[in-house]
Amino acid sequence: MINEDLRLADLNVQHANSVVMQFLRSAVVIPLYNLACGYDVQATEPAYDELLGTLYLDSKGNIPFSALDRQILDALGAQAANILNNARLMQRERERQRLEQELSIARQIRQALVPQGLQDYPHFAITGIHRPCHEVGGDYFDVFSLPDGRTAILIADVAGKGLGAALLTAMLQGSLSGMTLGVEPVKVFEHLNRFLCDRAIVGRHATMFFGLIDPNGMFEFVRAGHPSPLLFRRGAVSELYTGGSFLIGLIEQASFTASQIRLEPDDTLLLFTDGVIEAEDKDRNLFGLERLKEAFVHHSESSLDALQSGIFGAVEKFLGGAQQSDDITLLAVRYRKQADRIGTLLNIQLEATETL
Repeated sequence: MINEDLRLADLNVQHANSVVMQFLRSAVVIPLYNLACGYDVQATEPAYDELLGTLYLDSKGNIPFSALDRQILDALGAQAANILNNARLMQRERERQRLEQELSIARQIRQALVPQGLQDYPHFAITGIHRPCHEVGGDYFDVFSLPDGRTAILIADVAGKGLGAALLTAMLQGSLSGMTLGVEPVKVFEHLNRFLCDRAIVGRHATMFFGLIDPNGMFEFVRAGHPSPLLFRRGAVSELYTGGSFLIGLIEQASFTASQIRLEPDDTLLLFTDGVIEAEDKDRNLFGLERLKEAFVHHSESSLDALQSGIFGAVEKFLGGAQQSDDITLLAVRYRKQADRIGTLLNIQLEATETL
């Protein structure tokens, strides 16, 4: 906007303090636009994206602006807009780098919380894999020993993905560490449920499966809305349970119960999160429970590492290059034969004898 004679402007402009006190006669206001990335070659006017600000000039002189003056002012406005836009882009890039660095740190901390290189136990073998779909995920698994000789096996899935889910996962892990002090799993589940319900503003809930296995094969477990693990026994695959259960953090009055089964030699348990069965191909088809069972049976006679790789490979093949839409976590447990356990103990004694 160019006003070459403020005496002919609107009365509000004529009587403005800055105009009266400084005897201004002319003024120029140049809008500073961020030019859009694309241009239409047939358009007579350039495409504008957003207004970055304005460049204002005024003068006490009453000499009309020439065509050259206007060209200079247009060039000045374009340069100023370009400088402002570049500065803003640089600021955004620095912010992006800062966020990436923080996400990288969060990912490193999150990975450190997941057990690395699971060891075999005298009475069972175990292996696990976790593949987040973002820098950090909401899936979690853990394996740890209890003072009474049993071993705890846990898998959980916090609603949502990304940093928020990862933070809640870390909180759940800290709460579940109380089980190493001999606290009953049902009481821990009830405590976690009340904790999340009391903090409804967090707006998160979680599914969880927690199992305790002893050397004699007794397997006690508590469930909270988590998909049932699959059990491979004598050539057939079945679900550990079919009934529903409450999620943690959804209903304050939710109750949880413990169940038991006795594992037989060579029984194999497959624990997983819903990111496995809900994996989608390019046509939005789900991998589904039946395909998971088929892959489980196909690799059931393999080692646990081969079983895990085979199932994950089947999921990747089904995706067909489609992007992973949810965190994927697998945990495979195989109960050892009684003879194998005795043989392992004998080998340890023989090795000790030879050393002596």
